Amino acid sequence: MKNSDSKSHWRAPLNHLLRDPPKYYATHSAYALECNPWTPRSDIEAALMFRGVIVSAFANIETNIGFLSLRLSYHPECKDIRDSFPHGIDKKISFIRNVFKQKSFTPYSNLANSFLNKFDKNLPIRHMAAHASMRVLSGSAEFHDFPKATIPGVVDTRRNNIILTELEKIAWQSAKLSRVGYRLLSKLEATGLLPIIPER
Repeated sequence: MKNSDSKSHWRAPLNHLLRDPPKYYATHSAYALECNPWTPRSDIEAALMFRGVIVSAFANIETNIGFLSLRLSYHPECKDIRDSFPHGIDKKISFIRNVFKQKSFTPYSNLANSFLNKFDKNLPIRHMAAHASMRVLSGSAEFHDFPKATIPGVVDTRRNNIILTELEKIAWQSAKLSRVGYRLLSKLEATGLLPIIPER
């Protein structure tokens, strides 16, 4: 493969993978989640891709947080921090923060805490992307969900209209945060600070 061909292969857009909607569809995209002939195909598919990036990024992040907490729990310096493996995401994060206060881990504490702080800060975005319905309009996406009620017996509803350029930025930032998690794991792997999980 020539160098120019190689570059075009790796940077080719995804358009060739997308199917066209049948002519009788009352929408311009085969992937539209509702029948709306007034939203351009490009807006529909961009919104779906951006939302998919956000959901996928946070799935990777949460899996890596779980993997990191499990591996760290076998480190000798961590034996007095906990009695059992933490299952809830909040407990895993608390455990990891405590680990990076230990002497061997302090060189990486800034990276770890920055990663965890950004994860905490963006949890509302994660919940919205994972659980809210999404209506794609021309140039924006409207998310609608029912958050946990602040008053017992009263149903709260929430609508959040995000222009597509802002949704793209959120998706990009979510993907960057996912890569930070992998970078943290790689640095710890390279230094030998992550124990191998014992085989049963």
